[in-house]
Formats: sequence, C-alpha cells, structure tokens
Amino acid sequence: MEDQFSGDVPVSQHREPTIFESNVLYFSVLIGMIIFGEIITFYFFDLEKVGTLTFLGLLAVLMAVVIGLPMLVYIITRNVDYKALFRFYPVKTGELILVAGLAILGYPAVTALNIIWHLLIRHIGTPVIPAFPPITSLPEYLMAIIVIGIFPSVFEELMFRGIMLRGYERLGKLAAVVITGVMFSFLHMSFANLPALILLGIVLGYVVYRSDSVYAGMLYHFIHNSIAVTLIFLASFAQRYMDKAALPSQQMNDEQMMFMSMIVWLILGALSAGGFVACLIAYNRKTKNKKIQHVVRVIMPKRLFVQMLPAIGGSIIIILLLVREVFAMIAAG
Repeated sequence: MEDQFSGDVPVSQHREPTIFESNVLYFSVLIGMIIFGEIITFYFFDLEKVGTLTFLGLLAVLMAVVIGLPMLVYIITRNVDYKALFRFYPVKTGELILVAGLAILGYPAVTALNIIWHLLIRHIGTPVIPAFPPITSLPEYLMAIIVIGIFPSVFEELMFRGIMLRGYERLGKLAAVVITGVMFSFLHMSFANLPALILLGIVLGYVVYRSDSVYAGMLYHFIHNSIAVTLIFLASFAQRYMDKAALPSQQMNDEQMMFMSMIVWLILGALSAGGFVACLIAYNRKTKNKKIQHVVRVIMPKRLFVQMLPAIGGSIIIILLLVREVFAMIAAG
C-alpha cells in the first residue's frame, strides 16, 4: 500500500480539477438530487401504482440529468485531459478478475455490516429503508440491471473516482480516497445504510487507485449493485413459491423470516470477510509495481477553507436530512 500512496512527484503535466471545482460539482449534484427526488416523490409516491419499469425509467433520467449533465458542463467548460482526468487507462485481465472477486466477496461482508448497524440503531427506532419496487419479471430485471447496475457504475464512478478524486488528490492519495468515499456515502442520504456506503466508497477509491483505472471501479460497482438487483429478483420468486407451497399454519411470519435471513447474512458475511482480505492481499501484490500514468502534485491549497465551502454547505444539508430520517425512525417506533 505504501508504494502507491506515498509518491508526490508528477510524471506528467495536466490540468486537474481544483478542490473548489470538485466541491461545486458535488453541491450541484446534491441540490439536483434533492429537487428531482422531491418532484418524483410528490408525483409518483405510490410505487405500486407507478410500476417498476416506470420507476426505473425515472431513476435513469434522474441520474443522467442530475449527475451526467453537471459533469458534461464541467468538461466542456474546462481545458482538461479527459483520459488523465477520468483515468481511462487499460486494466490487465488478472487485475479485473481480482476486482470481480473483491466485489463478490465484499457484498456479503457489506450486507453483514449493514445488519449489525441496523441492530444498533433499532435502539433509536425502526430503520428507514429506501423504498424500491419489486422485481417480478425478466424485463423488469434486465431494466434494473441497466439502471441500478450500469448507470451508477458509470455516472458515479466518473464523478467520484474521476473528477472528485483528482481534485482531492492535492491533499494526498489516502486523504483523497477517504474523503471522497465519505462524500460518496453522504450523497446517498441514507442513515440506515451509512456505514456500509462509507466502506463501499473507500474500497472503490482504493481499487481505482491501485489499478490506476476507473474501469476497475466501474466493474466493482456494477457487480455490487447487480448482486443486489439479482437477490431482489430471486426473492420475489422465492416468496411466490413459498406462498403457493406452504400451508397458512406453516408459513413463517415476517419477523421470523427477517430473523432467519439476518442470521444467514451474518454467517455469510463472516465467511466472506476472510476471502475478501485474501483477495485484497493478492490484488495489492498484483498492482504493487504498476506504473501510474499521472500523479497529482501533493501540495496544501491556499485558502482551503474557502475551497471547502460548497462541501461544507452540502454536508450541512445532508446532515439535516439524516437528522430528519432519525426523527422518522423514532416516530416509527
């Protein structure tokens, strides 16, 4: 880890985003998500009436407009080297295989962390889980893979592991990975999933840095989200099968089902954590001597507080939204 996280000498000269520019982009996306999110919630609050395909279509438009459009404006109005900015560099097949292994093994571990977090915050109230419509057909599943799997892995990775990571690289690589990972988690505005999102964001940043390619982050992100979509799809079939096959007196209630599922995920998470660490060690060895195409000079920016103002303002807004979620948890009991 030290070999790639300690170098300060630039190997080539490109115009990188400033911290202020990165934060302005972040703040713009945040405001867009809040505004469009409220509009969608107001007009399409009942997910059952809207339908899964319509919901996914709206979500795709939201990501393209709210995340894609501000990034497009930035790269059009700035003289940047797109290849260096987004790390559009090739990745070796062996590295991609290890990234896929990390994503597959990491999913149960992240889920187990989420479960532990939910058990802790249940002392406050009932966790508010983000609403998502059921996936009950093949067209819905394929659409979900595109919208939940592909879209975030492209738009979010280009934003966080592209523009923002480059901007914060001035503070050092380790700081850039951690800060952008936390900002990534905050932008999802979910108190119930916060620790898991922080871990995911940091891992994604580290994977991109070690491979020196945004494609590695996209692959990890795609696999992670696609596993979640696939499990929702399979769960709908399992539920329908159990409803048809089991007698009413033999059916487990929702609380019992939740408890059994929680135990299974905790066991899988514990088992996969060891495999994840082993895969991470192998990945580190594989990328140990990898040549970095472009290194940003580490230098403390002048008037850092001023450059951080958009991020500070955005963080205050997000914290207020998270506090609102906590109050909703308390109200729900």
